[in-house]
Amino acid sequence: MAQLLFIRHGQASFGADNYDKLSALGQLQARAVGRELLGSDRLPSMAFSGHLTRQRHTADIALREAGSDIQANALQAFDEYDAEGIFSSYLPEVLDDYPEIRERITPSDFSALKDPGVFRTLFYPVMHKWISGADPGDTPIEPWKEFRERVLAGVSQISAGLIDGQTATVFTSGGVISVIMTHVLRLQAIDSVDFNWRTANGSITSFFVTQQGLELHKHNHDEHLKDSAAGLRVTFM
Repeated sequence: MAQLLFIRHGQASFGADNYDKLSALGQLQARAVGRELLGSDRLPSMAFSGHLTRQRHTADIALREAGSDIQANALQAFDEYDAEGIFSSYLPEVLDDYPEIRERITPSDFSALKDPGVFRTLFYPVMHKWISGADPGDTPIEPWKEFRERVLAGVSQISAGLIDGQTATVFTSGGVISVIMTHVLRLQAIDSVDFNWRTANGSITSFFVTQQGLELHKHNHDEHLKDSAAGLRVTFM
């Protein structure tokens, strides 16, 4: 039976000017992913990623650590949604319900969003508006339904090319993985917000590829990320 693995990128640079860059810890997590793939005998027959720097860098480090000589093929299907655009579209309306946070945010100063607690508080209602199809105003963003469709099209494309015994590994982001989880488990679109937040950096979500579609094996496997002696810890941003 073929397997399909989805690996969330290592910790990025939350709070920095450029989020799309692995932190030092994120690079350690990527190396741990590579060792896990090697040690669990799940070396990929083929590998893919999105185009984002954090996704591709995670793939490069992990595959090298696993001793693999294959390169991850970047596909748009596995690019993350445009979080900046989504927040720009829906944050002003959401802030009406959070006056204590609204006082800390101005049109020229969004630094309060670098506070993990503030970001998490606003993440859920902002994402709910996007997923529910609320009007984004003048900001051009990819609608949720189109995001979901391109992710699932990419999954179908890879699955169709696998034969028994092969393993395809995809280095991507939490939003992409959450779409796949809600699709396979036949959950509501809004449930993807919880999966998104609970999918750890460097975690592995695995599926068996069957004639009926994907069958979940394990979501969010993160045991390889818990070696504190090696400087590792589980993170979600």
